[in-house]
Amino acid sequence: MLDSKDNQIRDGYNVGLAQESQLNDKHFVGLNGRGIFNTVDNRLNSFTDIFKVQPPELSEILSSQSFAGGTSTNYLVNGFHVSNCQ
Repeated sequence: MLDSKDNQIRDGYNVGLAQESQLNDKHFVGLNGRGIFNTVDNRLNSFTDIFKVQPPELSEILSSQSFAGGTSTNYLVNGFHVSNCQ
C-alpha cells in the first residue's frame, strides 16, 4: 500500500505599468511593461508498506520525503508608435 500527501504553496505577484503620450495631432507613442514573480514550495511525504511473500506479512514501512522549491521571474516590455495620417 502507498500513501502520499502533497503540499504545494505558491505565491505570485503580477505588476504592470504603462505610459502613453500624444506628441502632436498625428503621433502617439507609448511604453508598457509587466513583471511576473512566482515562488513555489512543494513537499511530498510518502509511506509504502513492504510485505514478505511467504508468509504474507508486513515486514517494513518505507517513509520518504521530497522537497522542491523554486522561483521564476518573467518580464515583458512593449513600445509603440501610432501615426494617424488621415
